[in-house]
Amino acid sequence: QNTDRLNYAVQNTVDSLTQISSSQMAAPSDKVLTEWSIQETMQYLRGSIGDANRNKTKLFQAIQYLASKLNDNNNISEIVQTGGIDLVFDLIGDTLQMDNVNLQKGLCTHLIVVCSNPASKQHPAQKNGFSHISRQIAKYLQDKDFCIYACNAVCNVCHDNPVHRNFAIASDIVDAIVSAMDAHRGKAEGDKVHQTACMALRNIGYSTEGQAAVGAKGLKAITDGVDYYFETPNMIKSSMAVMCNLCVLPENGKAFIESDCLKLWTRIYDASQPGSPVRGGVSTMIHNLASKQLAAIPLATNDDGLHLIIGKLLRESPHDSALFANTLKGLAALMYTLPPNKQLKITCMNKMIEQGVLDVFNRTLADSKNPALEELVATVTVSIVQTSIPLGQKVADGETPKYLVGCLNNPSPQTLHCC
Repeated sequence: QNTDRLNYAVQNTVDSLTQISSSQMAAPSDKVLTEWSIQETMQYLRGSIGDANRNKTKLFQAIQYLASKLNDNNNISEIVQTGGIDLVFDLIGDTLQMDNVNLQKGLCTHLIVVCSNPASKQHPAQKNGFSHISRQIAKYLQDKDFCIYACNAVCNVCHDNPVHRNFAIASDIVDAIVSAMDAHRGKAEGDKVHQTACMALRNIGYSTEGQAAVGAKGLKAITDGVDYYFETPNMIKSSMAVMCNLCVLPENGKAFIESDCLKLWTRIYDASQPGSPVRGGVSTMIHNLASKQLAAIPLATNDDGLHLIIGKLLRESPHDSALFANTLKGLAALMYTLPPNKQLKITCMNKMIEQGVLDVFNRTLADSKNPALEELVATVTVSIVQTSIPLGQKVADGETPKYLVGCLNNPSPQTLHCC
């Protein structure tokens, strides 16, 4: 299957380049091109960069010939070991003034294929070429196919490659990708631009620095796309992972909440099936937001967020499910991530009680024989009681202590301490 995808990508390169006018494809006058070695081809291409008098026809032929060698792993290894990634970056930059989008698609496909090979991780580029891709995206912004090629190239170049990822972070490629997403949203095959862009942003955002580089602007482009293409198959799945990852960074999590995206997250939950991975992704996002103080503060008083956590995830999930346990851990994390601001905690806990958290706790304690769940419920409950006397009275009125007593038959040390 991998071989089929590789051959398909190589054929895409050849097809893109052969769309150049046949009148330009005269045979070289010196050595027959098909007799050139890989190194001779690369040497020629390097020598053509910056040469105002170069033979454009021969340049196109040489790029096409090198593309034909990409169906062999040994050839790819030789290309990347001798600076092939830098060469392609340089060619993308050097051909900016040429009005030939098919040539650029072909060069992007070079990057897609060679950076799918493990050798590209061992022999990364030595200089940052992402700005060249950015400028080509700006030039061909309205060409959806080129935007897809370019995003796929960025995705593969950055995949599991910290050197390339750092180059991307230091460039303007995120802005270019966001521009492509915004430009094609609502247009023909704009969903494909969105999906490939999400993959590129996911790989750029693999590290903390990358999450910051993608930032609120990238997060907004993703959520805008999910909202627009909500009914498109696989759209949510392809976007969720990158959103969850980006919101590990507190600044992104805060921006996510303050841009009212928890309504979208609730919509995603409602549209999914019980037990589906999508609901697990919703819970993961909540845990990411609750675990960092900068995001936890706005989450603590957000009615949509608390309704999603308590009224949806906890109330509608079986208490013995992983989804319930993970969400309850997220709620506990929220309690202990909040700063020592009594009024904030009082507001948050009153909202939690209004959403029915005590009913959820009572049901859990009545039905579950899981000591770990009992411990979590007891820990969150004592946190509420210790915050203020009125909150303690609400817990008593809600009869949660009656259910906690039942845990004392064989309590864990933490449960015993809380009770």
